[in-house]
Amino acid sequence: LVEQSDLATVHANHYKRIYDICKKNNKEVMMYGDIILSHPEILEKIPKDITIVDWHYFPKFNYPSAKTFDTAGFNYIVSPTVWNFNAAFPENFFAIPNIQTFIEDGINNNSMGMINSSWGDFGAETFREYNLYGYAWSAQCSWNISESDANSFDKTFFKQFFGTDDNKIELIYKNLTDPVNQLVWGNIWRHPLLDYRKADWRQFNFPQASKFYWMKNENSDLEILANFKESATNNKEFLDLLEFTLKLKKWFLVKQETQIELHNILDSSKYDFQKTKLLIEKNISNLTELKNKFSELWKEYNKPDNLWMIEEKFDRLITYFEETKIQLEQLALESPLLKSKWIYYPNDENKFIYKVEFTNKMNINEEIKSAQLQLIADTFAKLFINGNEVDSVFTKRSGSLWIEQQRIKLIDVSKYLKQGENEILVEARNYYDSKTPGINIIAEIITEKDTVNFMSDENWKTMDLSSDNNSIDLNKWVDVEVKQNPLEVIAPNFATKRKSWIER
Repeated sequence: LVEQSDLATVHANHYKRIYDICKKNNKEVMMYGDIILSHPEILEKIPKDITIVDWHYFPKFNYPSAKTFDTAGFNYIVSPTVWNFNAAFPENFFAIPNIQTFIEDGINNNSMGMINSSWGDFGAETFREYNLYGYAWSAQCSWNISESDANSFDKTFFKQFFGTDDNKIELIYKNLTDPVNQLVWGNIWRHPLLDYRKADWRQFNFPQASKFYWMKNENSDLEILANFKESATNNKEFLDLLEFTLKLKKWFLVKQETQIELHNILDSSKYDFQKTKLLIEKNISNLTELKNKFSELWKEYNKPDNLWMIEEKFDRLITYFEETKIQLEQLALESPLLKSKWIYYPNDENKFIYKVEFTNKMNINEEIKSAQLQLIADTFAKLFINGNEVDSVFTKRSGSLWIEQQRIKLIDVSKYLKQGENEILVEARNYYDSKTPGINIIAEIITEKDTVNFMSDENWKTMDLSSDNNSIDLNKWVDVEVKQNPLEVIAPNFATKRKSWIER
């Protein structure tokens, strides 16, 4: 379609198709404007009564898109965010200037109004009640931009919200808003034997050692909060949320200290077995308490549905520490990352290869007691063993924690295997036009006297099935290409039936 016209026209035709469906059902149409800003000629090709939601979440001195949509004659709404989707406390150092500046540009360019974005990425662990501060600031800026000052807003908001002139709560908010105290969920849930995740556009990129140092020196907030509880008269239950977050921060310092000790052991530079063991046990104890308190607070404000997915995050991290403790006691600390290799059909610059098969043989010489196989795909894979279809997995990343649960499957394959030679075949597809299909497999088979480990590596073969069936050479098996995959995947624990997890 793009070759026949251009990308803007293809997008516009799709939007018009959706528009026609909505209008047929007497609905008004709103759409996000980010793709349009990359291809502004779309504005000339779509109906003028579409309302565009212009979202920008990063602070800027100005937002030219407001003028773009106004000049094009569209009704549009500016959409900043409360920045609740990345860390345990809203990142107000981003949100406050983003909200104020974007709303002001919208007002100056005839915006219909403002919609504040609140996202629920990866399970939405951040308490939604924290959004109230950002929502109130959005209302202040929307209704009275000329008198919107963050410092005076804080005094007014906290006085009204907590019913007291005591301003100690401002200090707690400022400390939690400080980038030094940015409690990024990706680092909170991260395996303790890994380094910190690389900072992306949502984080301040400064040395973790500096962050750890300054976090340790800001440890009075729990005491300040305890005193403030005595003076607050409204919304006192909200303070329980703050207490949890401050205790989470206090534990996170313990985790960081533990990571330092563990990496010292891995690097063979220092070794304090007893200290490290006690730190690991402290992590397990603290995380157990935090999980129980989080669950209690969740149930106060939310329905219980899907709480299990957040509780599972606590359980997974506790399990990581328990497994690390065992490794420490056995003097066998090692990288927790998956050892099986990502294998792909070799790249072909002249052809889009979207469907392939992978195959290998597995020899089992004794009676099988148990057999587990883990399957990951880039992006779809269907597993066959000895000609029998076993299971399939579809692996495309999204912001949904439910989808994240489905990206890896740990399968009991004992009934499909036999003593002797076994044929493993995987039908794989890729839904990105820049890649060939790929898979990652790791399996453990327990026999009467042995353990057989089987995984994807350079010894597998692959065949292209992308062409019409008539042109496929069924004997054209070629060597796979082993590639580095940017995903950080924690290795499974077959003994406890814990499947791998893809680090966020």
